[in-house]
Amino acid sequence: MPSFLLSLVDSLGRLDVSSSRELAAQVACRRVIRATARIVAHSADGALCVVLGVAIGYGWRESVGFVVVRALFASILSALAVAAIKAAVQRPRPDWALAGRWTSLPRYDAYSFPSGHAARAAAIGISALIVHTPGAAALLIWSVAVSLGRVSVGAHYVSDVLAGWGLGAVIAAAVAYLLPPIQLPFA
Repeated sequence: MPSFLLSLVDSLGRLDVSSSRELAAQVACRRVIRATARIVAHSADGALCVVLGVAIGYGWRESVGFVVVRALFASILSALAVAAIKAAVQRPRPDWALAGRWTSLPRYDAYSFPSGHAARAAAIGISALIVHTPGAAALLIWSVAVSLGRVSVGAHYVSDVLAGWGLGAVIAAAVAYLLPPIQLPFA
């Protein structure tokens, strides 16, 4: 690799670490924001997303039920992709996260790249956007908030959530393209 590319990658890596550390530090010293960030950061936990998705699918009618099916497929595929990438890359989580655990929940893996929460949140938000669901804008804002929350609680670097969000968005678009519209019994 040419030296200018190595220098660019090194500079971007330092920027990634410093901006991630700074965001986490700013949130850590603000009690209410820190508590909110923890809640938002975990709002994309797998089981919670499925429960909320089914509730939304039954609560709203028509296209939303189909969004839930697409989002569920996209979430499953993104989880598989995230697991494969994490196993290959094995990037450790930020070291400042180890000092003050961001959660009391058990840790599922020690690796941070890419963010599974960001991928899942993006898959849900983009799935809603593609079908023009009434709550699509809110779900997109939520997906960005989840991603920022993951960095602010020290669970990920900025590049982890950008990669996770991009992965989830691409998978959601692929699922939407490959999965034709269907009539659901509750729609």
